[in-house]
Amino acid sequence: MLYLTKLIARQAGYLPINFDRAMSELHLPEHLDLNRFLSVQAHDLKTPFNHIIGFARVMLSGQDGPLTDYQKEDLTTIYNSGVRTLGWISAIIEAARLNSGEKTPQPSDFDLRRVMEEALSQWKRANPTRKFEFEYRCACVSPLCRLDEFQIRQALVSLISYVAEFVKAPAKILLIAADENDHTFFTVRSMGEKNKTPSALDLELQGYIGRAYILQNGGTMRLVQENEDGVTVQFVLPKSL
Repeated sequence: MLYLTKLIARQAGYLPINFDRAMSELHLPEHLDLNRFLSVQAHDLKTPFNHIIGFARVMLSGQDGPLTDYQKEDLTTIYNSGVRTLGWISAIIEAARLNSGEKTPQPSDFDLRRVMEEALSQWKRANPTRKFEFEYRCACVSPLCRLDEFQIRQALVSLISYVAEFVKAPAKILLIAADENDHTFFTVRSMGEKNKTPSALDLELQGYIGRAYILQNGGTMRLVQENEDGVTVQFVLPKSL
């Protein structure tokens, strides 16, 4: 029986040729490189929450049968919690990849107006229950940039998340880009009733990711300031790396 098990495993490619030697070399890890672990295991960490979100969405749609009001309320709570937790996990993984030096800029030409629109759409998808009004303007003579498109989009999403934590819905988010010599000057601002208990987890993760991507693309932070009705973040990016 043992021989048959080894043979099947070897033919399936799960075992090296020297089965006994491989088994004898197993050991418990003495050190865990957390940044590498989170990066490598990103898919496995996200998968359970994607399943929770997906099944909750299917059940809320009524495909599995009618639901009572109480069941809808409970499933909505499960769905929203799954979305929020998945967002945290994704941000932790992103931070780990930044810490390990994996996320280096890959410049390409892109339209800044489009990336601003996509950043707002991405934030809305990740926060389906938060009722925010958005206003964005790109007052640049030319919206073309040559930076890392993914990183700039993610920086905008992260900073929108950051300023949004300081206000209660319904509220308003401003995203503005304008020329400043050979650079682009950005303002991200939230306006509304102040949230007295913003999530420290969101502030730390989203603030770190947004700032890191801006600096990686040759940018500079200008202002992070709390206002009476929200928070303002301002930064500058070059037109090209």
